Amino acid sequence: MPAIVSCSMDRVVHSFSIVTHNAYCFFDSYECGEEFDGFKARDGYDAECYEKRISNYAKFILNNMRDADVILFQEVENSSVLEDLLEAGLKRKGYLYYGSAAVEDGVLSTGFISKEKPKEVLFHGLSGSRLIMELIFDIEGERIHILNIHGSSRLSEANANKRREEFSLLRSILSSNSGELSIVMGDFNVDLKTGEESIALKGTVESLNSPISISGDGGELRDGIYYCPWVDNMESLGKGTYFYSGAWSALDGTLLTGEAFDWRGAEYESSRVIEAYESMDSFGKPMPFSPASQIGFSDHLPFQVTIRFKN
Repeated sequence: MPAIVSCSMDRVVHSFSIVTHNAYCFFDSYECGEEFDGFKARDGYDAECYEKRISNYAKFILNNMRDADVILFQEVENSSVLEDLLEAGLKRKGYLYYGSAAVEDGVLSTGFISKEKPKEVLFHGLSGSRLIMELIFDIEGERIHILNIHGSSRLSEANANKRREEFSLLRSILSSNSGELSIVMGDFNVDLKTGEESIALKGTVESLNSPISISGDGGELRDGIYYCPWVDNMESLGKGTYFYSGAWSALDGTLLTGEAFDWRGAEYESSRVIEAYESMDSFGKPMPFSPASQIGFSDHLPFQVTIRFKN
């Protein structure tokens, strides 16, 4: 995992904020032949278009996410994209570290940029599935695990079983981190407001056999049951993060383990969907990047979670 390392003074951290964003087919400027249709040089996705995209996306981050300590991405091709974002102005604002899952050229993956240096970066995976990235931080004397996940696509019904396997692996990882705060973020490809067999709402019939159950009550959490703000009646997060075929879905979000509600160390504070005007069309729907017009960002809206350290 390539990373930029910088000598900097330790800072006192009172809160810690993480953003996740599906960056939508963010290929680099080098064409290897595996890029999707619409993202090749013949479609206008050339070096000039890529540079414009990098510049616009860096500005989008600075305008709307600059308070985030860590930004997680899905659908970036490689670490070169992340390095280019840092060089486009993010490094000057404190984002000094970056990395992505190592995959073949043309294959979209997960990545991160961070103001804090991770103590360790791990990758977990199943054959035929995207890697789960795990960032481990030591902050204010507490070890925190941040997991970046991109569940298998909903465009094929056959992927439902694959998502079940992916979230079974996720539960295993979370169980192994027992006693330390874990925060899962990403594009789950599950509507977190309604759930499905792989991630089910606590107390439903589906939850009896689901590897992961979600609750909006921090007092109900234990192994296999995790907090999700989308099902917390006290949260008001809007319609969702993804609009497809006339309907909104909450595909992007977070799951937190019980350590975020134990009144010690890092505690859950808030969540929000980042609804920036420049990322949406006139109807308020996410606007994906278009090589032809060189405007738009993604068909997903970013999602942010903040934890606060108790004195």
